[in-house]
Amino acid sequence: MSIRLTVGVLILATLLLLTACSNPSEVEPPPAITGNYTGIYSYTEIHNGVDTVIDTTQLIEFIFRQQEFSMDINGSIPESLRVFCDVAGEYELGNGVDLTCDLSNWPDSCGDTAMYPSGYFSLDMTTDTIRMLNDKLDSLGVRRVRDLRIVNAD
Repeated sequence: MSIRLTVGVLILATLLLLTACSNPSEVEPPPAITGNYTGIYSYTEIHNGVDTVIDTTQLIEFIFRQQEFSMDINGSIPESLRVFCDVAGEYELGNGVDLTCDLSNWPDSCGDTAMYPSGYFSLDMTTDTIRMLNDKLDSLGVRRVRDLRIVNAD
């Protein structure tokens, strides 16, 4: 009787294993972010623990279209008060967002290209405000924090 029980348990275990393996888990696609957004973009540089070197925040309009994006400074802000220039580029969506700015015709008046939203950003879509954060320490020990907080304007 114990041989029958052992064989029965082995058959049951094999069936359970085959059933579990026949349903491969599906990888969820990344969330869609295509659309028009408004919000703020902030850039901060921290040198030796002091964040007063560069600390900027600007109202922006952000657009995601297929694999392209644009960040435009809110039109209600006078030119003399603008911190950033408008910028455009490409993005790739995965577990986060990888932004690549097109700076091929970058005017000198727009300042340091390091200030603009470029690189890999974490993506938090758990609330109505989408937060994208890029917080990196460069080779010179300068911490650069790029923080984008946007809400859908569609």
